[in-house]
Amino acid sequence: MPGAAQTTMDTQTQFSNDRNVAYYDQNMDSFIERTIKVDMQLLYKPFLKYVREAGRILDAGCGSGRDTKAFLDLGYTVTAFDASKTMAESASRYTGQVVEVGRFQDMQYEQVFDGLWCCASLLHVSIAEFDDVLGRCIRALRPTGVGFMCFKEGEGEVMRGNRRFTDFTEESLGSLLARKAGMDVLRIWRTDPLHGNPEPWINALWRPAT
Repeated sequence: MPGAAQTTMDTQTQFSNDRNVAYYDQNMDSFIERTIKVDMQLLYKPFLKYVREAGRILDAGCGSGRDTKAFLDLGYTVTAFDASKTMAESASRYTGQVVEVGRFQDMQYEQVFDGLWCCASLLHVSIAEFDDVLGRCIRALRPTGVGFMCFKEGEGEVMRGNRRFTDFTEESLGSLLARKAGMDVLRIWRTDPLHGNPEPWINALWRPAT
């Protein structure tokens, strides 16, 4: 998508100052090897149930491009971004289309997408930034669109190695999303650990309030 970064992302250039981005830049190969072949069908199915056929999906924080490619193969139109430049470049090669370099905090989309896929990506957004970021997520979706997000099970902001995470339980995520104006929660549920992580995951489906 030539020029997309100028029109849809108020892109910041100093990503190298972010500890999480630096981690993915430095550990891209091992991260991709660990995650790219994970079977995500149990999460695709409830999400795609609400996305119109051949609709437009935003894969926000796409990592390896695994899910972007899966959605493309199913006939959806997919836009993807990642905060890590090296990860975005690798995902571009893997998916065969341009992946933007950008962050949730810089999204400027306005009612563009039928689906917003935030798989293990919003978990790096700090609690202080959540209200603004959720607002940007809501605005990115068309009125009939649906959003998916997932987090490691836990409570609050924690450090794991060189990365900072924001964890939730089913109760704490439900409480947070229930307070967000403009968002209707469809479902919150817990799933078993994925791709070698010890923590279960807390998942949420939501849509813009009507």
